[in-house]
Amino acid sequence: LVLAALPERITEIGDYTFSGCKNLMSAVVPESVMAIGNNAFNGCARISSIVIPDNVTSIGNSAFENCTGLTSVEIGSGVTSIGESVFRGCSKLVDIVIPDNVGTIGDNCFYGCTGLTSVEIGSGVVSIGASAFSSCRGLANLVIPDNVGTIGDNCFYGCSGLASVEIGSGVVSI
Repeated sequence: LVLAALPERITEIGDYTFSGCKNLMSAVVPESVMAIGNNAFNGCARISSIVIPDNVTSIGNSAFENCTGLTSVEIGSGVTSIGESVFRGCSKLVDIVIPDNVGTIGDNCFYGCTGLTSVEIGSGVVSIGASAFSSCRGLANLVIPDNVGTIGDNCFYGCSGLASVEIGSGVVSI
């Protein structure tokens, strides 16, 4: 399987739908999709970019884990929850913008994204999970918005390139 072009009538990409499709290079997620399930694209090492439409509200655990060729992700404005380990091991991912509607960034979400250099966290985020940015060696600067109340254990563990973190006024637990 090299290309996955899903029809507009699809409302959910279920758990493990394309997991392990190592040759999958492109997946077109239609606007009709509202949820991306757990491990939906896990291990699709040749996908280089993904656009998550505005109608998607949740991205399941490990949905894009180990998509080692992934360099670009556009997360739609409708997403309210990013699960655990969603982009874990996406070592070529360079930058990410987390929309304002997202409330939580799950545990291990960007763990091992060694190429990640830029993260923009939306103003709606209230919780950043444990080890969310662990081993993001390329990350140099990060601004945590004021709405964030909790930052999980080991959040920045192994971020050897991290020079500064500006922590917002709302953080009560780190």
